[in-house]
Amino acid sequence: MSIEVEWDTEEKNAIRVTYHAPWTWVEFDTAQVKINNLMGSMEKVISLIFDVREGGTPPPGAMTKFKRVVQTQHLNRGLIIFVGKAILVQTFLNLILRIYGKTVKDPSFVFAKTLEEARKMIAQQHKA
Repeated sequence: MSIEVEWDTEEKNAIRVTYHAPWTWVEFDTAQVKINNLMGSMEKVISLIFDVREGGTPPPGAMTKFKRVVQTQHLNRGLIIFVGKAILVQTFLNLILRIYGKTVKDPSFVFAKTLEEARKMIAQQHKA
C-alpha cells in the first residue's frame, strides 16, 4: 500500500501516516478510515504526523478531497504535523481556507523537516 497508517509512539498519542508516490484516492480513503478507527480506540488527544517526504503530487481532485477531510475532524485530534517539504500541502491548505472560508474549521497545521522534530512538537504538546 502506498499510504501506511500506524501508531508512531508506544504511548499511542500520535499516528504516523506515510505517503509513497504514487498513491490513489482509494488508498487515501482507506487510510482515513484506519486513522479514524485508531483515534476512536483511545480517549485522549492524538496527534497526526503526515510524512509526505516521498508522497509526490496528489491525484487530480485534491481540492475537493482535502476540503472534505478538513471539514471532518475527529474529536480526539491534536496537532496535525506535516513532515517534509510541504510547500504543495501549504498551498492546498491556504487555498481551501481562502476559498471555503467559514465552511471549514481553521485546523492547527504545523510543519517539520524531520520525524524527530515532529515528535518533539508532540512531546511539548503533551507536557502542556
